Formats: sequence, structure tokens, C-alpha cells
Amino acid sequence: MKRMRAKYLLVLLPAVTVFLAIVCALLIWRPAAPYSKDWVTVSSPSFTARTNAGAATPVVTFVVSNVSPLSVEFSVRWFESRDKSNRSLLATNQLRAVYMALRSGESTNLAIDVSLVGMPTQDCLCCCQICWSQRESAWRRHARFLDEPVRSLFDLSDRDWPPWRPQHLASGDVFAANLEVADYFRYVYGFTRAQWLEDLSQLTALRTQATVQVPRFASLLPNRLTDEEVRAQEARDAFIAFCQASVNSRRDAEPTAPPNAVQPHR
Repeated sequence: MKRMRAKYLLVLLPAVTVFLAIVCALLIWRPAAPYSKDWVTVSSPSFTARTNAGAATPVVTFVVSNVSPLSVEFSVRWFESRDKSNRSLLATNQLRAVYMALRSGESTNLAIDVSLVGMPTQDCLCCCQICWSQRESAWRRHARFLDEPVRSLFDLSDRDWPPWRPQHLASGDVFAANLEVADYFRYVYGFTRAQWLEDLSQLTALRTQATVQVPRFASLLPNRLTDEEVRAQEARDAFIAFCQASVNSRRDAEPTAPPNAVQPHR
């Protein structure tokens, strides 16, 4: 039995050695991810119409572009369109379960049907949230399939294998609207950045004081929600992601020059 295992190892050892050599080479030559988090951009939504069987259907269109040097995947996490005068709902997210891939430099046009019922497009508001993530390289996916067999064959622990660190995949959220995104949340739902910051302080206080009032943006929900309450909850989650993305963008934009460097003209 030991001889059979020894022969088995002698056959697999060269293959594993070649595999490790390829992995090391790919790690060395793998392109470095850019520092900027602005991997994906979204154009301002616009209202147009598409013709199907002679009938014109009003739609909201916007363009999603990958401006990074690597491939990404994205989905429309949240979308809605409303009447500017009475805030009535005109459209919701029809692309929720659709995941799309974009190579570096590629763009794609997205369209969502809208129930305008004869109202002019200038009286319509819309806003969307795009959630994106870096695509895992193909060789990384194949390498992960060999993790468990190699670990079992050579009796390796998690600390000994794999010899590389897990790949950190970049991700983020990007927002677009046919007005300022912050203005959309404020006008339709009354959400403001000042209120969000206040609720963050209350959430921090909740960790130490059980009697603090539940903040407006706390994730405490009743068991049953109406459709309008569900939409408000989804909009609230999108607004929180927007505020967090704005904070991260400002942090990334901070200068990295030493403290005694000459400050730029403002």
C-alpha cells in the first residue's frame, strides 16, 4: 500500500510543481489594481422612447462604463422613477436579478420601462444605484478548485496552503440621477446627510445605552411591510450606501503629501 502511494505521489509531484510555478509566475506578472476606486461610471439617466411592434414605450436609459484596467461585474442594486409634482411612483428596478460583466474600457446601455401616462419627461425624476465588483481572474478560480485536493494529498494545514494570499477584489457603489443624487433623496424621502450623521452617533450610543431612541436609519424592521414601506426601506438602504460611498471618495481624494508640503491653491 505504501509503494502504491509512493508511486502515486511520484506521478503527481511534477504536475503540482508545474502548477505552483505557473501560479508564482502569474502572481508576479498580475497587473496591479489602480489606487482609485472610480472603476465604474454611470451617465446621467435620460428619458427616451423605444418602438416595439409600432407602439412607442417610454424608457429611462443610462450608460454604465468600466474605466478601470481590469474586468468588473455589476448589477442595478436599486432604481426608481417618480413624478416630480406628487412623488407618485413611475418605475422600479426591473434589472434587479441581472448581473453583467464589463471588460476594461467597455460600456453598456441599460433601459427601464417607465409609466409616464402622457406626462412630460421634464416632470420625471429618477435615481439608480450600481453595485460593482472586480472579476476574479480565471487562473484564481481554477487554483481554488485544487486547494482541497492538494491540502489532503500532502496533509497540509490551512496555514501552509495555499502559498499565496487570497485575492482582494475591489468593489463599490456608484449612483446617478437626472438631478443631484443627494437632492433626489432629500426631495422624495426627506433623507439628509446631516440626519445620517446624527443617526450614526445614535447607533454608536446604542452599543452602550439601551434606552437611547432608535435612530431613523436603524436596521430594525417590523415583521410585515406594505409595498410602499418596502420601497422606502430600499431607498433608505441606497441612501446609506450613497453617504458611505461619498465619505470613501473624499477619503481617497485626500492628498498624500507630507505635512510640510506646499498646499495647493484653492
